[in-house]
Amino acid sequence: MLRKTPPIAFPIELRDILGIIKRLDYSDSLTEFERCFANAFDLDDCFAVSSGKSALTLALMALKDSAPNRTEVIIPAYTCPTVALSVVRAGLKVKLCDISIDTLNIDISLLNQVVDENTLCIIAVHAFGFPCDMDSIYKIINDNGCYLVEDVAQSAGAKWNGHEIGSLGHLSCFSLGRGKSFTTYEGGVLGIGNASESIKKSLKSLSAPLKSPSISYSLRILFQLTCMSYLQNPHAWWLISKLPLGFDNQYHSIDFPIRRLGKWQASLGLSVLQRLDSINAIRIKNGMYLTQQLQNMENIAIPKTLDGAEPVYLRLPIIAKSRQIREEIYHKLNYVGIGVSRMYTNPLHRYDYLKDIVPDGNYPIAEYVADRILALPTHPLMRERDLQKIVEVLRSIKE
Repeated sequence: MLRKTPPIAFPIELRDILGIIKRLDYSDSLTEFERCFANAFDLDDCFAVSSGKSALTLALMALKDSAPNRTEVIIPAYTCPTVALSVVRAGLKVKLCDISIDTLNIDISLLNQVVDENTLCIIAVHAFGFPCDMDSIYKIINDNGCYLVEDVAQSAGAKWNGHEIGSLGHLSCFSLGRGKSFTTYEGGVLGIGNASESIKKSLKSLSAPLKSPSISYSLRILFQLTCMSYLQNPHAWWLISKLPLGFDNQYHSIDFPIRRLGKWQASLGLSVLQRLDSINAIRIKNGMYLTQQLQNMENIAIPKTLDGAEPVYLRLPIIAKSRQIREEIYHKLNYVGIGVSRMYTNPLHRYDYLKDIVPDGNYPIAEYVADRILALPTHPLMRERDLQKIVEVLRSIKE
């Protein structure tokens, strides 16, 4: 049977589409979605916008207004390029900190050396669904008087010491894009956690003039969502994956739109938000199974889960012993019908199109990881036999 699992997927069901249709005339769907989202993630308030990078940009703009003499934002040296673009779009400067080989999140032991009196905030990117060491980061921001923004794009539903990731920082940003913990095809949410009243006021001022998407744009996105819901089916993906559709393109423009989330997307969000826990439960089960089966293998390493962390395993990252082994695993898994991703092909300071906004420097772990990482799928379309294939392929790899 011709079948291949996609690297990322969120199953959109018929009831989700019907939910959109039922709410087409409901003018308060966006307000209701924001209320439900804030309740789900223990936020004081939130604003639903056009993308995760839009949410991050607005968050940084509000923080900049509150501390105009601080101009630098610390981010991991290995993360999505849109994080750096959002910093610059907000009128601030990027400052990199290397990541930890053990967790693939920002290296706490180096963070104290990077933060200084010019630091406006630290962006804690919870990569792949694995929470950062929030206790240590909190101590650093308290000692240095800077802000904490959580990037929850890959970690909606994860917890730290029983608290929702996204509720622990002053502000947070969530992505509702394709392949995230839950999706409205595109979109984002700016979460308000422990922010002051002046920051909340600034955010309201920044969000008030944002426009909603046009009807034609919304219809186009709805069509694309419907296509995605079918094409991510493993039987359809077998063919799609053979076409040169540019899925590996990692160029991002700084000129991304910043607007409100569309009302039909908010309606979809209300539907899929109800299923987030059940979807995450499947990811967690699959991620834990793979972790148990793959640990202690000589040719790969798996990130460590910190004490107090409850990851959601958006994907399971593995670090191969060499680039050659990474490529061998990649091609063998694709051959047996398992779509995997090489993730970000460079650390941020090695992207040519970012060279004018990201300072060069020495970030050996970020470079090491970029050269060797693969992200294994854990989504609900993965069958038990698919997981077994991953284990069999990895056990067959010889140094």
